[in-house]
Amino acid sequence: MRARHRLHERPHDLLGPRRGGGGAARRPVHLGRLDRPARLPLAPAALPGRRGRLPRTGRAGHGRTGAAGDRRRPPPVDQPGRRRDRHGLCRGDPRAGRLGRRRGGARDRGRRAGVRPHRARHGRPSAVRVSLALATVVALSCAPVAHVEPPPPKPVPKVLVIGVDGVRTDRVLTTRATYLRALMSEGLYATGHLDLAPGVKSLSGPAWSTILTGVNPEKHGVHDNTFNGRQYTRYPDFLTRLERLRPDLDTLAVTLWRTFFETGLLHQVDWHATLRPGVDYAEHLKDEMIIRRMTDLIARHQVDVVFLHLVNPDKVAHKHGPLGSEYVTALDTLDLGIGRLVDAVRRRPTYPNEKWSVIVVTDHGHRDEGGHGGLSPEELQIFLLAAGPGIRHERRHEAKLVDVAPTVFAQLGMRIPADFEGVPLGGEK
Repeated sequence: MRARHRLHERPHDLLGPRRGGGGAARRPVHLGRLDRPARLPLAPAALPGRRGRLPRTGRAGHGRTGAAGDRRRPPPVDQPGRRRDRHGLCRGDPRAGRLGRRRGGARDRGRRAGVRPHRARHGRPSAVRVSLALATVVALSCAPVAHVEPPPPKPVPKVLVIGVDGVRTDRVLTTRATYLRALMSEGLYATGHLDLAPGVKSLSGPAWSTILTGVNPEKHGVHDNTFNGRQYTRYPDFLTRLERLRPDLDTLAVTLWRTFFETGLLHQVDWHATLRPGVDYAEHLKDEMIIRRMTDLIARHQVDVVFLHLVNPDKVAHKHGPLGSEYVTALDTLDLGIGRLVDAVRRRPTYPNEKWSVIVVTDHGHRDEGGHGGLSPEELQIFLLAAGPGIRHERRHEAKLVDVAPTVFAQLGMRIPADFEGVPLGGEK
């Protein structure tokens, strides 16, 4: 309690002024009731038992005296049982810092002369500083804020593959083919003949296996419509590959030929549609029904990759041959259906933020009297048509069915599998 009494008698000589400017710096610091421990505004390093710094002092000659006008050092605090140093201070005395060890230094001389400690630079802000800060905040809040438009969303690539069965290229060019010709004028149109290995027939099984898997019959193993020897596990269709690489893509496959799904040629897709088991394939072959349903699905639902298989021209050619008016009518109906599908794509609410590619491909031709499976030039006729971003407008004469699958991957911006045997349409020859 003796130390507290002595600290209470002359608090401002020991502790110096309070932090801040103005009159607050000249008011003495009151320690409060004596029965409570005194709170000294010292750094943690100056606590009893530890060495530290006392508050800094100013230059000599600019100080002021204590309350009684005495410039002498206040008497040391008595602490029984502690040894005093050569300056007369106990080791636990808060004043026994570096000032006591360096007797005669500038700080010690200023302290003995009663110099007032130097005022802290970062003290209480003045009224002028507060006014300037408030004015700055108000000015910034009232300043006009430039409206920054968010960047437009990146267009989403999507692909529509339309497979038409049994269409002879030379007969297509003799009809109006309004929508097919419009696609030809926008993109790439290639004609050619099937390049069949020995033992492979000009049938739908080998051709569609090549189109969907991206490899030739030597690899996928299908040589006729029995689908014997198929290797779809090793060489899956491009829709199944997309589902495995990009599960976020929504895929759709529609065909009236149920064999596509029964044999595993189309294996893993999000949605598919075909005839129910027991329904006769030839009697219920109506592409108009498929196109009507497809236009609704494409226009209203979320789809990324669509494969559609249309077979009415092949049915008519088998029955009436490709040279009659019935075949021409079937081709006109096909052309109108393709136009409706393209229009459904453009009617999508999200079409402005999408970039669609359309691919049309046929699998084989027909003899003049109807029928196929041989090696005549009329039976081997095929064509490819592709329109979309990055596909140049040109005419080619070396169409290959293995080019369809890599074109789908390229238009989606995906890496083309190394085992594909074709190249993307619209790229380098």
